Amino acid sequence: MPTYEAGDFEPPAPVVRATIRGQNNKVLHGVPLLIDTGADISLIPLDVVDAVGGVTQPSETPIQFLDGEQINCLQSELTVEFLMYRFRGAFLTAECSYGILGRNILNLLHINLDGPNLSWSVSHG
Repeated sequence: MPTYEAGDFEPPAPVVRATIRGQNNKVLHGVPLLIDTGADISLIPLDVVDAVGGVTQPSETPIQFLDGEQINCLQSELTVEFLMYRFRGAFLTAECSYGILGRNILNLLHINLDGPNLSWSVSHG
């Protein structure tokens, strides 16, 4: 079972270390994606998109912050891989130090967040 990560997160948080693949098959391994059950969508850091040769275009999906502010991000066609799972599609991108794995992917999986043991797992069901 992967463990929660500290470092950038206090308290520790569940983070996926993903492989991100661009349309040209350039790959970047170990990209941190915070498991965020409160996020509607997933987001990939812009520097990762650039590193895998991703082509960005404006997204029609706005992001709304807690204070109500909305912004429009860029998006890029990417493949996100972790454990034995692979997800292809348009992912939002923004300048940030880590990505977000949101409910557009999480709702496809059986994820167990074990806070007391600071670990997470994906079960097959």
